[in-house]
Amino acid sequence: MIRPLLAAALTLVLTYANAAPTGALHCAKLLDVRTGQTLTNQTISFTNGIITAITPTTPPPPPPPPPPKTNQQRPNFLLLFFFLINTAHVN
Repeated sequence: MIRPLLAAALTLVLTYANAAPTGALHCAKLLDVRTGQTLTNQTISFTNGIITAITPTTPPPPPPPPPPKTNQQRPNFLLLFFFLINTAHVN
């Protein structure tokens, strides 16, 4: 009973061990154990589970400026006031 479970567990472990990821990881702070320095804003690139490069992270581009505010047409209350005064006197 224990042998089949052990074989299944070993198969699962070996399957996931062989499926090593590929990608990149951003580190805000990274300790270089060889020099004892703390590096900031670094990117660790890895392929098939092996680290291929450690490079400084470039800052993201600044966000685009907001669109300019348009002068919305508002009713000119002064003209409306004079119009109402002039039309009120007409018989």
